[in-house]
Amino acid sequence: VHSSGRRTKSLGIPGTGVSWVETDTSTGRKQRAVRQPPPRKPRLFAPRAEKDVYKALVARDWDTLARLADKHADYATLAATFAGLGLLESAEDSSDERARSLLERAFVSGQEPSAHPFFNEYVAAAHLTLTIAPGVDAALPIDRSLVGLALAEIYQQAGDLDRAVEMVEHLEPTTATAVSLAELYTLLGRHRDVIELTEGIANED
Repeated sequence: VHSSGRRTKSLGIPGTGVSWVETDTSTGRKQRAVRQPPPRKPRLFAPRAEKDVYKALVARDWDTLARLADKHADYATLAATFAGLGLLESAEDSSDERARSLLERAFVSGQEPSAHPFFNEYVAAAHLTLTIAPGVDAALPIDRSLVGLALAEIYQQAGDLDRAVEMVEHLEPTTATAVSLAELYTLLGRHRDVIELTEGIANED
């Protein structure tokens, strides 16, 4: 919601190439993004697991993806990642615990979901926008670092700041992880750590 009263809604469906943006102004005009064609479907003789995961992902069927993570060991991390992020993105309170469990499963596996052949074939360009601090959203590639940041946000919302810090500190240093850590350190009163973390960073605007 902008200060002028204008409302903007955006929606992206991972794995389909479809994106949607709607802006509702005071004049009632609406703007939508151009719809992009979806990626090609699995081949006729593709493995059943590949077809099942693709179908559930395009349908945004997080429950089925969660079940597929249990059914197909070679797709477990990939399916758990998308199911957990999907449940988290749905913003339903009842989904938080399931999202946490699935994302923890994906992270603890130590596997990089973006390295899976399925990912490179169908969703290599997929990104997800994650709020990493108040007023700061980041469009991030769907990988192990994103899973870690999402878990840190879940831990933070649950009041477990120490666990959130531990999670982010173990991720690869990036701008997103630095912003997340700066917020968490501030909440814990670790202001010297914030200064050290941001040392050498120049303000550009």
